[in-house]
Amino acid sequence: MLIIKCSNCGFEITDWKKAQLYGGTEKVMAIIVGGGSTVEKRRKLSALFNQQGTACPKCRQTDIWTWL
Repeated sequence: MLIIKCSNCGFEITDWKKAQLYGGTEKVMAIIVGGGSTVEKRRKLSALFNQQGTACPKCRQTDIWTWL
C-alpha cells in the first residue's frame, strides 16, 4: 500500500491513482514501472513531490511530503 503524507496537516495519498492526480501521470508512472521495492517507490515519490513543488491539496504548503 502506498502512503505518503503531508507533514503539515496530515493529508495522505494512499494509492497510485491519487498520486497520478496530484503529481502528474507521466512522472508517477516512471516510478511505478521502474524497479525497486515498495519502500523505495514511496521514497522516490515523496522526493519527486518535494522537488517539483507539489502543494498539499488540503493546506497548500509545499516541500512537506514524507513517506510512511
